[in-house]
Amino acid sequence: MKYLSFLILIPTLVLVGGACQGPDGEVEEVSYEEDVYELIEEVDGDNLIKGSCNMISIGSNCVDFVGSIWTQDMMEMSCSGDGYEFSNLTCPYSDYGGCQSMPNTMSESIAWVYSYGGVAYSAEDAMYAQMTCDSLGVAQWVTPENMDAMRAQVAEELGE
Repeated sequence: MKYLSFLILIPTLVLVGGACQGPDGEVEEVSYEEDVYELIEEVDGDNLIKGSCNMISIGSNCVDFVGSIWTQDMMEMSCSGDGYEFSNLTCPYSDYGGCQSMPNTMSESIAWVYSYGGVAYSAEDAMYAQMTCDSLGVAQWVTPENMDAMRAQVAEELGE
């Protein structure tokens, strides 16, 4: 159950294919440069946390909304339900780390896991969550300690 809830928390992944079906049923070519790139490109370079959704009391998870796509309304809609608590602050510190989905893009988010709360993660559970995250092509496991170093590296690559 823990692993299922963790996978559900990982934001919807962008499905990139070579073609898609139009409204008339015809297959239309999809251009990465024209149709996809601008959707995943981080245009403002501002990777500050926009807000978070704390579900620790019910599922031992908290999601930080990072990318520029996350508006106040989108974050609040993504964080509605019993036991979900929206905040404009970051998630609490996690000893285990979390799954950074769509890193350095406009739709970036981080799903943190915790050793306390409604469905506390053990070290073994966190290891399996990390393996699951790292197996996805658009995600990577991060810890609070390596986030600052990663942000500095991206800023340097962008010439900031």
